Amino acid sequence: MDDFLRLENRHTGEILRMRRERDAEGRVVLALDGSLPPRMDGPPPHVHFGQREEGRVKAQAGRTEEAKAVAGRLLAIQPNFTITSFLAPHLSTFRKELIQVVSCGLRTAGLPE
Repeated sequence: MDDFLRLENRHTGEILRMRRERDAEGRVVLALDGSLPPRMDGPPPHVHFGQREEGRVKAQAGRTEEAKAVAGRLLAIQPNFTITSFLAPHLSTFRKELIQVVSCGLRTAGLPE
C-alpha cells in the first residue's frame, strides 16, 4: 500500500510525494520526496520560515551550537538574510514582545542584524 499523498504538476512533470511518519525518536515528521523529469531544473535553493524558526527556537533553548549550524545553512542559501529584513513584514502584525523574542533568538543563533 502506498500511503503517500502524490501531487504532480502537469506542466513540468514534477512529482511531490509526502506522508507523515515517525523518526528515530518517535516524533511525527513530514517525509517529502520530489522528482523532476530528466534534464529539468528544480527550484532555486531557498529557505522556509520553519528553518528560520528552528534556529531561533534552538538558540532560545540553549542549544546554541545547533542554532548556529542552522543559521550557517540559512546564510549559505540566503547570504543577504538579515534579522531586520526578516522581521519587517511582521512589525505591524506581531506584538512588540514577540518581535523582541524572535530577534533575540535569531541574534543568538548568529544571524546578522
